[in-house]
Amino acid sequence: MFLTDERQGNMRKTIWKIMVLGASIFLIGAAFMVWHAWQAQLDQQAELGRQVLHFDTIDLSKEGTISWSVPTDKWQYKEGEARLSLVVNRVPNLSLPRRDGSTLRIRITAKGILHDGATNDRLIRDWYYTTDEPFTNEPKLWESGGPDSEEFGLGGIAIHPFERLVIGIQVLTPYAALQEAKPRLKLAAKYDYAIDEHLPFMRFLGHIAFGLSVIAILILFRHGWYRCANYSNPPT
Repeated sequence: MFLTDERQGNMRKTIWKIMVLGASIFLIGAAFMVWHAWQAQLDQQAELGRQVLHFDTIDLSKEGTISWSVPTDKWQYKEGEARLSLVVNRVPNLSLPRRDGSTLRIRITAKGILHDGATNDRLIRDWYYTTDEPFTNEPKLWESGGPDSEEFGLGGIAIHPFERLVIGIQVLTPYAALQEAKPRLKLAAKYDYAIDEHLPFMRFLGHIAFGLSVIAILILFRHGWYRCANYSNPPT
C-alpha cells in the first residue's frame, strides 16, 4: 500500500521535527556538561584552598633539627605540589627575618617514606624552588601577610599517595627573638590564590553563559520547528 503525497509530507515533517528536537536536547545537554565541568573546576580550586596543615610553635631559638611527621592520612590532598611556609605573628619592635642569611638560616628537607621503609626526596627543585636554604642569598620565594601575621615561603613539596611525609627544618643560624612571634609551619596545597577573590564573579559568568546558551538553542529550536511545520516539503 503506497502512501499519498500528503502522508509522505507529514511523515517527513514528523521526522524533521524529531531531528530538530533531538538536536536541541543534545545541544542543551552539551551546554550543561560544559557548565557543570566549569563549576566543578571552580569548586575544586576553592576546596584546594582549604587543604592546609599546620605545625604550631617551632623552636628557632637554637641550633638543631625540627622534624614534622605530616599527618597526610588526614589530608584530602593526596597528590600534587604543596607549598611549605613559615608563619609568624607581627610583634611591635620585632624585626622580621631577612632573606640574606643575616638573621636566620635554616635548611629544608622532605622525605616520602613508603611502607617498606624506602625513602624518596620530595623537596622540589626547579626554576622557582632553587634552594633548600630559603633564608640565604635572597631567593625569590613568595611572601605575604596581613595586619596580624606574615608568611614566608620555604619551598615546594611533592605529595605522593601511600607515603608518610616527614619534613625537616635544620636551624643553622638561630633567631631567638622570633620565638615571641610564635613561628609555625604551614603546608598548603598549591592552587590559584586569586580564585577566592574572583570565585563569585566567575560563578556568575558561568550561569550567564549557560543561560544565554540555552536561550539561543531554544530560539534555534523554535525556528527549526516552525520551519518544518510551515513547509510542505521540508528540506532533505
